[in-house]
Amino acid sequence: SPESPESPPSQRSKDLELMSHVLSASVGKKIYKRNFLKRVIWTCLEDSNSSYTAWWYGLSVNCLIVLSVLLSVYLVSFPGSGGYIAWVLDFSVDIVFAADLLVRLLSWPTLAKFFLNIYNIIDMSVLPSLFIRAAIPLLTPNDGVWSTILLCFFPVVRLLKLLRRVQTFQVLLSAWWAVFEALPMLIYVLTIIAMTFASLLFVFEPESNIPDWPTALWLTVVSMTGLGYGDLTPQTSEGKVFVSVLIVTSLLYLSIPFGILGSAFTLAWAQRSAVLAIRKLRKHLANHGFNSADVPKLLEHFDLNHDSEISLVEFRTMINDMMIGLSDREVIDLFECLDLRKEGRIGAPVFLAILFPRSYEENGFTDFTGVSHLISLPRTWSPASMTPKERLVV
Repeated sequence: SPESPESPPSQRSKDLELMSHVLSASVGKKIYKRNFLKRVIWTCLEDSNSSYTAWWYGLSVNCLIVLSVLLSVYLVSFPGSGGYIAWVLDFSVDIVFAADLLVRLLSWPTLAKFFLNIYNIIDMSVLPSLFIRAAIPLLTPNDGVWSTILLCFFPVVRLLKLLRRVQTFQVLLSAWWAVFEALPMLIYVLTIIAMTFASLLFVFEPESNIPDWPTALWLTVVSMTGLGYGDLTPQTSEGKVFVSVLIVTSLLYLSIPFGILGSAFTLAWAQRSAVLAIRKLRKHLANHGFNSADVPKLLEHFDLNHDSEISLVEFRTMINDMMIGLSDREVIDLFECLDLRKEGRIGAPVFLAILFPRSYEENGFTDFTGVSHLISLPRTWSPASMTPKERLVV
C-alpha cells in the first residue's frame, strides 16, 4: 500500500527492518547485461567497503605500495645495496600492479570510461617501469638516466596510486570545487598587486640591485608570500617603503582565499559521509553506463508500489542491486539528504539535480519545489535555508 505523506521515526525503523525481506526489483528482469562475476570483481576492486575480501585486498595493496616506495628510498639512500634481491622485489611489485590493472580492464563496466578514469591513468603510468626493469636489471643510482627514472620518478607515481583508496581526498576536492568560482577574481587582484609593486621597485631601485623587470617581480612574489629568501633586498628608502606596504597588504589579502578554502573544507569535512556516499553513487551509475536520460527509468524500475517515487525500502533495494557498498546507516543518511521535502519519498528531479546537475539544468526541472536553487552552482549545494545534512558539496 502507498506510504503516508509523513514518515515518522517509527515508520523508518519498520522500513529498516523490512530491508532484508525485500526481493531485488531486478528479479526476472536484469538491469545489467554484464556478467555477474565481472560485477563482483569490479565492486571488489573499486569499493573496499563492499566486503571483507575487498577490504583486505585494498589494505594489502596499500601496504605493498608503501613498502615499494620505502624500498626505492632505501636504494637511493644507500647506492649499491640490495642487489639482485631488491631487483626481484621491485619486479614482483610491478607484476602485481600490472595484474591488478589487467583485471580492472577486463571487469570495467564501460571500456571507454576506463581510459578516461584518472586513477586508471595513474595505474597505467606505472607500467613502463615493468618493461624498463625487465630490459635493464640490477640498476643502481650510478647507472644513468634509466636508474634515476626507476628509483626517483616511478616511486612518486606509485604513491599516487593510493589516491584511489584515500576516500577523504574527495572531500578536499569538493572543497576546492566549492571555492573555484571565487579563485579567478582573487588571482586577478593578486596579479594587479604583484605587477604594480614590481613596476615600482623596478623604477626606484638601482640597476645594480634590480637589473630587469622579472627580477623585480621575483622580489615582489617572494615578499608577498613571506618567504624572504634573502637573495634580493631593497636598497633605497623608497624600495623599503614599497616592500613594507606590499608585505602588509599581501598578508591581509591572502587571508581571504585561505579563509574561504578553510570554511569550505570545514563544511565538506563535517558532511564527509554524505559527500562520499553521493560520489560513490554517482560513480557506480556513470561507470555502469547510466546517464541523465536513464534516471527516470531507473527509479521507475525500483518503484515497487508504482507511486512515481521511491521510498527508503525501494532505495535500499536499488543500492543492494547495484552492489554499492553502503551500510544501512549510510543509506538512511543519504536518503534523508535526498528527501528535501521530508515526506519519505524521492522523485526523479531530485535524483537528477544531484547526480547530473548540468543535465538537470538543461532539462529545466525548475518547477520542482526545493530544487531550483541548486541550479546556480553545478557542483555545490547552497547552504542557505537548508539543514546541515542537506548542505552537501556534491
